[in-house]
Amino acid sequence: MPGNLRATEYTQNGFTLSWIAPVGGEPVFDYLVACNGQTIASVRGLNYPMRSPTSLTPNVIEVRARSARSNLSDPAVLDITPPEKPTGLVALNLSSRAAALVWNRAVDNVGVVEYEILKGDVVIDKTKDDTPAYLAIGLTPETQYRFSVQALDAAGNRSEASDAIAVKTPFLDPPKNVRVVSVSRSSITLVWDRPNGAIGLMGYKSEADNHKGSTREIQSPVQGVMFTFLRPSSTYTVKISGHDVSQRYSEPFTLEVTTNS
Repeated sequence: MPGNLRATEYTQNGFTLSWIAPVGGEPVFDYLVACNGQTIASVRGLNYPMRSPTSLTPNVIEVRARSARSNLSDPAVLDITPPEKPTGLVALNLSSRAAALVWNRAVDNVGVVEYEILKGDVVIDKTKDDTPAYLAIGLTPETQYRFSVQALDAAGNRSEASDAIAVKTPFLDPPKNVRVVSVSRSSITLVWDRPNGAIGLMGYKSEADNHKGSTREIQSPVQGVMFTFLRPSSTYTVKISGHDVSQRYSEPFTLEVTTNS
């Protein structure tokens, strides 16, 4: 059976069928190209120009190898149906330099093998397999991007691009690795690490709120804070944000901490 039957070199007038010679068996004399079960050409080479791809798209195109004794191989069947357009594209875990893109799996009559990632109208990368997810890295802080994705099947058919989404990276990431050092009946002490790529970071705002009238807010240039005079046996929502010289604040790192009884 001929291998890797593909449609390539699309033009307004048609496309080119190409394939690989079968391995083993009788020597090949020629190849028979058929559309909807009707032989339309006998070919001695490994490609054949097809006409009017629009009218042929819904049809079944096959190529068989034929020996000098007129023995026919099994048919190689061309898949010219592109996958459906991917849907549901969203950006998760957005940071100043990266964005995790996820979407719904595209449907294909045979199966999607990979996805191409577009930034604007340019393909920048592709997934390693059919997993509908991609981590876009190397982004610039405080910059807007437009992402979309398109699906490919094993035959090289490409879907329409998904609806594009606009993604704007923040100017500054939240502090990372925030951790509780100590807790007492009336105090909470926390420390954290400087966010990655924190150009222009000047300091931090730390907030604690038990949503029952007990709140604290502390501004500090250091990577740690101690909240005091808190209520015992009370759960506080703690938020830590970074800021620049203009007092623009990052999204907060948020956690809940309960004081001792």
